[in-house]
Amino acid sequence: MRQGPRRPRHGVPQEERSEGRRHGPQQLGLSPAAELPRGIEAGISCLKRAYGLARCTWRGLVRFKACVWSSVVAYNLALFARLRPA
Repeated sequence: MRQGPRRPRHGVPQEERSEGRRHGPQQLGLSPAAELPRGIEAGISCLKRAYGLARCTWRGLVRFKACVWSSVVAYNLALFARLRPA
């Protein structure tokens, strides 16, 4: 393992970065409604990645609907379990 001072992972060293820079919707001047498309895209991405909706191998329209429905239900159950207060 290399010894010595740790190099920054980004192009700008930590000490030279501006402290005032933030990347939230309010800091960028976006309204809360502007966050809606980002949330939708995040949900679709999660369904495609984690729940196998990138490719559906079930044949026929009825089975395709069942595949999508079961994936969405599984996603929602996982989401509700994660958001449930302890």
